[in-house]
Amino acid sequence: MRKTIIFIFIISIFASCKDKSERTEIEQTVDSNFKRVYTGMIADKYPITMELELRRKSLMGTYKYDKSGIPIEIRGYIKEDSVFINGFDNLEEKIDKFKGTIKDDLITGIWSDPNDKNQQKFVLQEKNENLESEKEDNEPNYDDKNFPIVEFIDVGFYDSIPEFRGKGSSLKFTIKIKNNTPDDIRNFELNYFIKLIYKDQTFSYHPMSFFGNKNDDDKFKDIIDIMTYEIPSKTVWESNEIKTLELIVPESKLSGYNINFANSEFERTPLKAYIAYQYKATSIDGEYKNRELYDILEFWKNYQKKLGFRK
Repeated sequence: MRKTIIFIFIISIFASCKDKSERTEIEQTVDSNFKRVYTGMIADKYPITMELELRRKSLMGTYKYDKSGIPIEIRGYIKEDSVFINGFDNLEEKIDKFKGTIKDDLITGIWSDPNDKNQQKFVLQEKNENLESEKEDNEPNYDDKNFPIVEFIDVGFYDSIPEFRGKGSSLKFTIKIKNNTPDDIRNFELNYFIKLIYKDQTFSYHPMSFFGNKNDDDKFKDIIDIMTYEIPSKTVWESNEIKTLELIVPESKLSGYNINFANSEFERTPLKAYIAYQYKATSIDGEYKNRELYDILEFWKNYQKKLGFRK
């Protein structure tokens, strides 16, 4: 009897220690704050990159489909070794979700839409490199200091731009850009276009004819003469000088003509809408280049209201 009691006592101590060890491991997983970058696939065919931060069991960050490159806000939480993450659009509406487990450097589970339909497996693995160190030269820089836009004077879709063909509208935006460099610029070229991302992760570009909906804007080095602005020949853009640019983007280009957006284009609302632009500037002593994205989804929706598609 005494041996039995001793045996039970030893077993209980062992079980208690094991349980405590497991709880400690789980608590460390949950409570240890972190900032991590994960890369992987949804459905074995959609590459994504996820920036994830854990603060007091709450998850926050962004993820993007590598093909589109547009960040989607995510929020969620960790419970023991389970992960629950929701994706949100600009209107704070849920657009998808990730449910899975986190272990070591892996997150695995099921991706789906908000209603648990269209379920697909996903696998994400932590990257050791710092996100900033892995950026390529041709990736967007959202904090330009050399040629900042100091003011957007006017942005919107305007009916029947006179010099363009076809009934409908084109995007017109007037901006003020400052030469914030110490150099007097003698050559400045700006290339720009519209990029639309839809909820099913399809995307389109405008002007349409150049891209054929196939190229992605992370291939800026391949872009030649989309929509272009250049300072006049023999003009010097002095340091600290501000220039006003009036830029227009049509729906497409055909046989040398710019074509307005047909109203039917606005019957569908993109998840994301951007002006993407790239500049190159040179002076005697310096060369500058950068890419930027500017959100125009609000203006797309405003024009939908004007057409009666949105209340």
